[in-house]
Amino acid sequence: MKKLLLLFFLTLSFNFGHSQFFVEGQAGGVNFIGVSIGSGYRINLDKNNKHHLTPQVGFGTMLPIWHELRALVNLGVDYQYKGWGVGIALSKFDNRYGYPDDGFIQADFVDVIIYPNISYTFSPKSSTHWYCKVTSGAYLAFSHNNTTQNPIAMEFQGDALPGAGFGLGYRF
Repeated sequence: MKKLLLLFFLTLSFNFGHSQFFVEGQAGGVNFIGVSIGSGYRINLDKNNKHHLTPQVGFGTMLPIWHELRALVNLGVDYQYKGWGVGIALSKFDNRYGYPDDGFIQADFVDVIIYPNISYTFSPKSSTHWYCKVTSGAYLAFSHNNTTQNPIAMEFQGDALPGAGFGLGYRF
């Protein structure tokens, strides 16, 4: 987790001078039932600024936090044309969130969610910096298979569930 935080801040500092850098708070979406704050940048693919490729990284927690504190890390990439986007994101969930390993209790929640999605970004005419983003997609859940010899083996957990998310962000 410390390495991921370091990577987050390095990404933040590296991209700060880039004109398309942004910070976004997000509820739902790739977070499932959780909230996160993330950063990323839009890479312009044409000179008219209509096509963008947007990699991003975020950190957050599942809700409700008073029941069991569970951290999440998400990574994703979107292709956007004007306000519309198609993307895929991945969230890794961890219920050790700041606690020592000896106090770790195995959770009954999935380990990874993959969230293929479509999105639309609303940018008000009065501000070129603020925006809000709405996503819709499917949750594909994966968990570690503890019955195999391979400790990193993941197993699909059944049906894909529909999901939606909302984000509010600021572009620098």
